[in-house]
Amino acid sequence: MEERREKGLTLVELIITIVLLSVIILAATTFDYSSIYMFESSRKKAILVNEMSLIFEHIAKYAVAATGDVANPGIVVGTKSATESYVILRIDSNKTPDDYTDDTWVRYEVDHATGPERVYSGSFQEYHIRFCSDWRNTPPRRCNSNWERLTTRVIPDDHGNYPTFSLASPNVFSLSNVVLLYDPDETPFPRHVRKNPDLYLTDPVTFNSVSCSIN
Repeated sequence: MEERREKGLTLVELIITIVLLSVIILAATTFDYSSIYMFESSRKKAILVNEMSLIFEHIAKYAVAATGDVANPGIVVGTKSATESYVILRIDSNKTPDDYTDDTWVRYEVDHATGPERVYSGSFQEYHIRFCSDWRNTPPRRCNSNWERLTTRVIPDDHGNYPTFSLASPNVFSLSNVVLLYDPDETPFPRHVRKNPDLYLTDPVTFNSVSCSIN
């Protein structure tokens, strides 16, 4: 009667099996890490896209309602400093188009945050885009309500430019050089574009009023 032998793994086969299992586990772990990493990067980018969209939607809502004429401008653009600009919009809240004396004003501005207004403590100069819903346009000019910050993530573009309001015509103005960084606390250079993405929109975005007259 022939004797039956049980065949086991040799040392070489065992080593090959361990190596193959290690490669499979490493590949699975790397794929899982890459997926989480890419998801987190996409999530941060989506936050910036959403924030920038909300800024332009917010401005457009008031821009379209701005009212005025050449003698009583409905859109006024100015500067606070070399890097800080603003736009104020006349709003006919009482629906009296022939009476400008009872109009209210709103104001958007690019603000250089310092002191207690500063949110981030990183190396970037921190700027906000903020909004005043009740601007007193007669001296002493001030915001009669609490400022609303539309974003605190503003950084300069590659040429050191910050967001700027510009007047194109009596009923059209624009905002250009809007660059947002997810975490402005990070040291400027080198910056990891995946872990800390930014969003550039340097071309001017225009806003039109349907009530401002050019005459």
